[in-house]
Amino acid sequence: MSLRHIIDTYRKSHWGIEPDKVLEVHDPDLPEYLSMMGRLVELVLSDPASGRELVLAFEDRDGGGTPAAMLLFDRPKRTPERLFIVLDAEHRAAMKRKLWKAGEGSVDVVTLTDLAHWPVKKGGERGLVQHKRPYANVRVRPVGIVESVTYSTAKLDDAEPKKRGAKRADEFHPDHYEHHLGEDSGHKPWLGVDATGRLWWAGGAYRVEDRGICD
Repeated sequence: MSLRHIIDTYRKSHWGIEPDKVLEVHDPDLPEYLSMMGRLVELVLSDPASGRELVLAFEDRDGGGTPAAMLLFDRPKRTPERLFIVLDAEHRAAMKRKLWKAGEGSVDVVTLTDLAHWPVKKGGERGLVQHKRPYANVRVRPVGIVESVTYSTAKLDDAEPKKRGAKRADEFHPDHYEHHLGEDSGHKPWLGVDATGRLWWAGGAYRVEDRGICD
């Protein structure tokens, strides 16, 4: 994979809109190149033990620059795409406080690989495409099952341009996109939080296609 490939991936997944910037994220646990789904707006989770719902909302404090919370994906050849979350320092501190520390003494720490293999649907592991390649060696506290994700981005033919002849992402007004996980397969991913407040997707049967998140 190369930077050229990921820029082309962005263009296709945003239906023809060009990226307006390339960002550097220094994190050895992330793939070298990631493409932007959009600004992360909200995650809705469920706790299978209690049945309670947890809503994680992420504020947009960037003022048009780098989003404070980003939903990204990789697109390697011949293996399933995966979703990733990158948060700014303030959001990470909040996740560490609200999720990691809140789980001390009650929520066990597991590896991402173990979490990816926890079944969410009866009937075994069939269809869980995210198990087909190794996860980063990260230990997390399980937070809950991802029921839905909302992100904000501009896609050609959906987004309203800010000016005539708009081509780049910053030249359009973004829209909100909400996706409910497991709509077709019934399999849903887990969300985990590590000791620094990073959030990780694990498991599920989703794919990231040019039309959006599908499963």
